[in-house]
Amino acid sequence: MSSQCSLTSSDRDNGNDGEIIFSVFSASVPPLSSAPVPPFVLCTCAAIVLCTCAAIVLRTCAVPPLSSAPVPPLSSAPVPPVVLRTCAAIVLRTCAAIVLRTCAAIVLRTCAAIVLRTCAAIVLRTCAAIVLRTCAAIVLRTCAAIVIRTLFDYSYRDYILSWYGDLSKDNGQLYHLLSEDFWELSRQLRCRLAHIDIVKVVCNDVVKNLLTHFCDLKAANTRQDEQPRPFALHPCLKTSEEELQFLQTCAQVLVLCLMPTRDAQSRSLRIVLSEILATKGAQIKDVSDGYQDSSVLQMTTNVY
Repeated sequence: MSSQCSLTSSDRDNGNDGEIIFSVFSASVPPLSSAPVPPFVLCTCAAIVLCTCAAIVLRTCAVPPLSSAPVPPLSSAPVPPVVLRTCAAIVLRTCAAIVLRTCAAIVLRTCAAIVLRTCAAIVLRTCAAIVLRTCAAIVLRTCAAIVIRTLFDYSYRDYILSWYGDLSKDNGQLYHLLSEDFWELSRQLRCRLAHIDIVKVVCNDVVKNLLTHFCDLKAANTRQDEQPRPFALHPCLKTSEEELQFLQTCAQVLVLCLMPTRDAQSRSLRIVLSEILATKGAQIKDVSDGYQDSSVLQMTTNVY
């Protein structure tokens, strides 16, 4: 192999470089050994390759050395007041804007929560009050209707059917006619009572009249050594005739105010109804006078 790869001076001089290179690579190369390469050899080769590549990169990208000239010191001149004021104003405005935005967001959220809770509470209370009032009104109207219907049924049975049932067989026609008139009377009464201040009448007028009545009654029942003051009665209570006349007047006013419009124009009907009411009122007065007697009251109690 050495004889084949050796180069003579005459070959270099003759310019046979290509032939020489061909002869070198065409020489017989011994086969590689099939023995395994030791691990330390592989590690060494890898380290050499990495170091070589790093050196090439560092040389290629090397930064020229910094100038060794001294750095000039900072100027000791004072900062102008305008710059300081401007910086302070910018900082203060920024901080104030942040604080104001944060406070505004907190206040808005708090106010919104309070308003929502308040509105929800008001709506719930209002709805509850409306529901309770509606239910109470419905219950009261239903109870009042039941009471009025029961009163009418008992009145018709005791005061009309007791004598009218033997005279006519109308299959309840009179009952329906009187029922319609009775409900119309109830509506008229409700409409007229709606224009009266019930609270003022009950809490003011009635209380004052009762107080005056009991004060006069107490003054009339004084001791024997004092001069009693006479107890003044209402003019309608002086005699039975005046009391009956007062009942007739009250009956006429009630009939005129509470009768249906189509029936109130009949003068004869008004007179008949007012006389019936006055007579029934006189009978009730007689019953009440009878119960004022202690003996009658005792007898009634023993019977029951």
